[in-house]
Amino acid sequence: METKILSLLLLSVLSINLFAQSAPSGGGGGGGSVPVPNDGFPPTLPIGSPELLISNAKQMVTKVVVITASRGFVSNGKSYFEKPYLPGVVGQPDLAEMAALVQVPTFTFQTRNPADPVQVYVRFQDSGGRHLFEGFASFTLVKGADGSFAPPTPDISVQVWPSGELPLNVPGADDIQVVMLNERGETVETRNLERDRRTGAFMFPSWLAGNKYVQVIATDWREDGTQVTAIYSGDGVRQAVQSGSFETSVATFGNVVIVPTDKTKVYIGSGDPQSDRAFQNGASPLVQVKLTKEALFYFYAEHPSGEIAKGFWIRFPNGFSYFPIKPESPTELHLATGVYDIIIDWPTFGRRDGSFGERNEKGGGTVVSEKG
Repeated sequence: METKILSLLLLSVLSINLFAQSAPSGGGGGGGSVPVPNDGFPPTLPIGSPELLISNAKQMVTKVVVITASRGFVSNGKSYFEKPYLPGVVGQPDLAEMAALVQVPTFTFQTRNPADPVQVYVRFQDSGGRHLFEGFASFTLVKGADGSFAPPTPDISVQVWPSGELPLNVPGADDIQVVMLNERGETVETRNLERDRRTGAFMFPSWLAGNKYVQVIATDWREDGTQVTAIYSGDGVRQAVQSGSFETSVATFGNVVIVPTDKTKVYIGSGDPQSDRAFQNGASPLVQVKLTKEALFYFYAEHPSGEIAKGFWIRFPNGFSYFPIKPESPTELHLATGVYDIIIDWPTFGRRDGSFGERNEKGGGTVVSEKG
């Protein structure tokens, strides 16, 4: 196959079109700024809109790279170009200046097949080599009257887009998390931002810029062991860290009935909230009794379905004893000072294989030793 030798001037004119990727939920939100503590974190972050994020990324461009490629290329004379970028005015990067950098000398190469498309890639990079803005154009060479091949138009226009993640420098931050909220303001997802080890910048998703359902949490773990945290709303404004306190006043155990201290007549059945919760869970409640003095104790248990308990085990210091229950007649026994656990024995409800041992159906209790 004949190899065509082409000399092609590409990108003598490059149009740079920066398109901000819109945030799905719109901008705004946050509730205003707060007095900024003197902790090293900035009062705002450039995340309030895609445009702000792009403007921030523009400050970090240090180099432009242009590459040409094609499946038909068999050798490249010159298909790669890079050039550092320094603003004409220090501290004031200019997109027009960056665009001018891609006006490069002639690209040369050999192709085995002029019908294969030619791609042109343009990348604007930071000091670590990360692509901040990039785009490409593709075209097929056309044959001229003299038999040579050339682009279909004199000027190749490449549309350049911001990358899906753009760098965010937050002085003092060791870690940054993005928190996504639902419409009620509740947290639905938290993710840690990737940190570029080459530049130290955190990579912020472009589509989240300006999203009112976003919070950004910056954390600084200091050498003295303390932790400093800064909270930013979706508009990039620092927010106050809310504080408060509360005490846990009530703790309840599921499937357990705790009998008031020194209560000596206990009936387990419907109407008692603790018992009802256990029965609704399909469980037989463990009953705890506490006595601060010796007393005669009376116990009876009936399931809401009408099933009467056959008896119960009660835990003494040396093990469990069993006592039967007669229909409509509470079981009476003498108890000393102490805390006792009662396990109810039902005819059918909650039956499981196995038991504590033989039952003395005539009363008096059968001691069953515990085994470790």
